[in-house]
Amino acid sequence: MRVIATTATAVLPPRVAFARAWDHGWVAATDHGVVVVLDATLTVAATIDAGGPVMDVSLADALIVADRQALRASDPRTGALRWRIAGEHLACRHAGAWLWTAERRASDALVAVARDPASGAVIREVALDDPFGGSEVMLFAHPEPGAVVAWIAAGQDGQVTYAVTAAGLRELAPRDCLPPVFVASGETYLAMVDGALEHRRTATGAVIAAATWPDDDDGPGDDVQALPGGVASWASAYGRVHVVDLATMAFVDEIVIAGHPHRPFAAGDPTPSTSFHYAVPGPAGLILSVHTGGALAASRIADWGAHG
Repeated sequence: MRVIATTATAVLPPRVAFARAWDHGWVAATDHGVVVVLDATLTVAATIDAGGPVMDVSLADALIVADRQALRASDPRTGALRWRIAGEHLACRHAGAWLWTAERRASDALVAVARDPASGAVIREVALDDPFGGSEVMLFAHPEPGAVVAWIAAGQDGQVTYAVTAAGLRELAPRDCLPPVFVASGETYLAMVDGALEHRRTATGAVIAAATWPDDDDGPGDDVQALPGGVASWASAYGRVHVVDLATMAFVDEIVIAGHPHRPFAAGDPTPSTSFHYAVPGPAGLILSVHTGGALAASRIADWGAHG
């Protein structure tokens, strides 16, 4: 087991609902709708009250906030509103020159919309097939410039994933799994499904190899990160971060973030755990880890993958 040194730490009470990367750091949203812009040293560059819980945020020249009432673009330093588009907006993500959003229309149809980030004007729309009905949508990175991944989730009813590109919509295998995590060049991706971590080819979806979770006492969590050196991290349900060699799909290491050591999971349950919740790769070779109580830690992603 290796301890990963941190480059910066911070605490953002109340609980951090989610965090997204931007060119110079991260943007964190709290459960109460406060959006905090952080630089790479986790210094607060701006704090903006969104007025209530938000669905998603994305930051480039403007801070984009999506919620169930509207999509808003604001000055990231002052919070001054630049434009607003009414409607139920479930997700947003900058990709190349476009701002992609996921929206639910009055007919309950789901649509991915490419917009001009400066004005919010629509560039193109792509209908998202929702086989379940009433699903939620999240947007993630895709290796193709200007493209995104749309992950459609309906809880226990299932999940389906699409690549939304200039060529249109293409489903990514398999169904009923977490969003794909692309490896290095984007030629392959990782998918976590049914307690297994599958390494698949982007072009075809074919499985290259798979790893099965080894611990019955502490099951697989939902955070997977592609790391330098041909390895990936896969966190457990109790916050232990394991390292998997993608060449052999063998578990080769475990890491803990400095300041967040192993501890018993609960009173009467000595199963080792940590405060780790999830990670967000960021700029300049850094990765943000989010921990219990709004604790944040930045570290070098190369250190995560440097197993012996």
